[in-house]
Amino acid sequence: MRIMELYPDVPELGVPRSIRRVAAIVGDVFYHATRLNDARHHSLYSPTYIYRFNTRPYDSETGNNLAPLYKGVEHFAEVAFVFNNPENVGPWPSYKALGDQMSEQLIHFANSGDPNGENVPRWPLYNESEAGLNLVLQTSGQGGSYVENDTYRLGGREYLRKWARRRHV
Repeated sequence: MRIMELYPDVPELGVPRSIRRVAAIVGDVFYHATRLNDARHHSLYSPTYIYRFNTRPYDSETGNNLAPLYKGVEHFAEVAFVFNNPENVGPWPSYKALGDQMSEQLIHFANSGDPNGENVPRWPLYNESEAGLNLVLQTSGQGGSYVENDTYRLGGREYLRKWARRRHV
């Protein structure tokens, strides 16, 4: 089956084992494949900034713990950071710093249409690279935010975007 070839059971290729493998496929169907298509299209006509959030959220239900590893970084986890909501970001300094960074970049973007400013990582335009660029948002404990080419799980996302386009939940 073609989809299983594109999503091999190899965590080093960005496709986690078992249930997370299914989550990678479903996430690409509903979010990442369609986002790839949208980013490529919109960046032709207007400044486009894309991110990939890569920080497991705080689990406020258990207190002082990260969400379970099997959940990975789920959809919507970044919202507490964007709005720098300390009750949901978590009690750790590196999480607070990421919340400060993300909310500052959102404010810059709202004011000027550009998320860049002093003391925050440079967020490139998506089309500054032929492959597309993402700002990967993560804590300093994970190495800090960095820029990557938009090529993670590209074969699967390319395959899925052909038929998953506009099938957002």
